[in-house]
Amino acid sequence: MRKCLPKIKFFKNIATQFVHDTIDFVMNGVVPTSKYPDVSESDLTTIFEAFKYFFCQILKLNLSESEIGSDLKTLNVGEEDQTVIISALLARWNQLKQKLSYHSVNYDNAHLVDFDWKLHVSLSSNSISQFREPLLLLNLYITDENLTQKELLVELTKDDLDMLIQHLETVNNEVIKLKF
Repeated sequence: MRKCLPKIKFFKNIATQFVHDTIDFVMNGVVPTSKYPDVSESDLTTIFEAFKYFFCQILKLNLSESEIGSDLKTLNVGEEDQTVIISALLARWNQLKQKLSYHSVNYDNAHLVDFDWKLHVSLSSNSISQFREPLLLLNLYITDENLTQKELLVELTKDDLDMLIQHLETVNNEVIKLKF
């Protein structure tokens, strides 16, 4: 990326437009090659992909304005350019967050249709009275985008079930945060 960056001179009048073009690329995936005729399409795509990765990491980590500035300073980005990038990011923060959330939710169209569960007791010893471990057998019925239904059988011990419930609660809390 460093060898591509010098080809785009970051003049103040086009810096804002370039950053917004990059954000538009994150939103719709289209590289505006006609706006930058002096740069080859492959170099421009490389630059836009690098900025996309950087912006996605900023959103993923939910960095503050000062943390973004610190990261840009580490990348040897000048003060004026930092201001342009940060102001554009902050202006379109919610829009980017919503698009990336939508993209991650629609990553796979498979969804849970139904489930069934059974409780079994596993006898794990020569002496039945010594050790009995309850197991949850969970049948998940999943349908994908082609409407093919698959059955997935999951066997969970009490510890595994507790961990699954904890992970699902964490996911639920993250989804609730994204809604607001």
